[in-house]
Amino acid sequence: ASDDNLKFQAADDDSSGTLTLAEFRTTLSDSAREEQVLKKFSRADANDDKSITLEEWIAYKNDDDENEVQEDTARFNVADANDDGFLSFEEFSTTRPKKRLIDIRKRFLKADTDVDSQISLSEWLAYKNDDSPEVGSGKFRKFDLADLDDSGDLTFDEFKNVFPPKTKLRKIIKKFKKEDSNGDSLLTREEWNPGRGEKS
Repeated sequence: ASDDNLKFQAADDDSSGTLTLAEFRTTLSDSAREEQVLKKFSRADANDDKSITLEEWIAYKNDDDENEVQEDTARFNVADANDDGFLSFEEFSTTRPKKRLIDIRKRFLKADTDVDSQISLSEWLAYKNDDSPEVGSGKFRKFDLADLDDSGDLTFDEFKNVFPPKTKLRKIIKKFKKEDSNGDSLLTREEWNPGRGEKS
């Protein structure tokens, strides 16, 4: 709740103790559509006086948090295809169908805080509520994320995971052949990135 107090104070530009619609708008994402802003403002403005008091703000945020938890729990349950109470990597992947597999794997590893190769509901909710920046540790290098079997080299199928799903297969094949300098149909870390720079 102290975070909510600070957000309210930061948004209360004129220090009036209430938020106008314009001030309330600053608490939302820049991509929020106008009808979303108006709907949320109306929901927060319990007494309908066209301004939001701190009490109304706290009640709105608490209600919003509860709704988010319910929505995130419902998403977890939909993804948990075998109803075992955990998300495998394959199940987790269904929550982000348009992302590159390496990006999904990075999110999976970040969410799997107890490193048991599955995501519990509590890990899922913590992950969904986490605003921290992406961790830049070695385990999140592109090569390692693409190397699904941890063999130390990439097959063509693993290499495909580096590209967005809609990338033309011809382009990926051409790139793989170019990088596979010894032509053995496996990409080593050295072939992938001879200079050991950012790409590894």
